[in-house]
Amino acid sequence: MPVSDGAGKVVAVGPDVRRVRRGDRVTAALFPRWLDGPLEPAYLPQLGGSLDGMLTELAILPEDALVSIPDHLSYAEAATTACPPPRGGAARAYRWVRRRARSKLGSLPVV
Repeated sequence: MPVSDGAGKVVAVGPDVRRVRRGDRVTAALFPRWLDGPLEPAYLPQLGGSLDGMLTELAILPEDALVSIPDHLSYAEAATTACPPPRGGAARAYRWVRRRARSKLGSLPVV
């Protein structure tokens, strides 16, 4: 299954899942097994490459691979944010800037 970019709503969870709930809006990290630290060969399997991708109606993913979507982003916008580093580099950077810099919607942070 090709394509690494995707976003959607959680429709079901397993009994041991704690990080996401049914109904959560999420996207998935490109390297779902790379949670932190340096990128190593064990973490190289990637969505749309050696792992099934997101060009599907439903996908089964580990909860650690999921990144929550900010409310004001559409699914199409959010699908482009889950690139490295771990847990969605763009999504993580966006949240950090919004919280730390206390930026407001429409502002343009310069780093």
